[in-house]
Amino acid sequence: MNKKGAINPLLIILIIVLLLYYADIKSQPQNVIVNINSDGCEQLDFTVKSGDTITWVNQHGNTALLEFGEINRPFPLGPGAKYSITFNDNDIGEHLRYNCERKTGFITVVAKQKKTSPHY
Repeated sequence: MNKKGAINPLLIILIIVLLLYYADIKSQPQNVIVNINSDGCEQLDFTVKSGDTITWVNQHGNTALLEFGEINRPFPLGPGAKYSITFNDNDIGEHLRYNCERKTGFITVVAKQKKTSPHY
């Protein structure tokens, strides 16, 4: 029996397991979805980790235009079309400029966090 006000050891174990699970989820590559509507991209600026993917999805009835300054080539997206970029270790430190329907955005690529073992 626990004394009144004492913390149940099972509760402590559950909290530790949840924290470790959350830390593992955050270290997994993420896929960011950016919807393009009649006003352009819903979000323009991003900081992503190596391994993450950004996917732009054209949600309006006209062709949308993505232009990446470094590539200097426009990517027309028809209605419902998608375009994805997955960033890797070679992109770390890059600050990429792009245009989405004539609005400028920036993508910054950072290193993913390294998993560390708990020290006891």
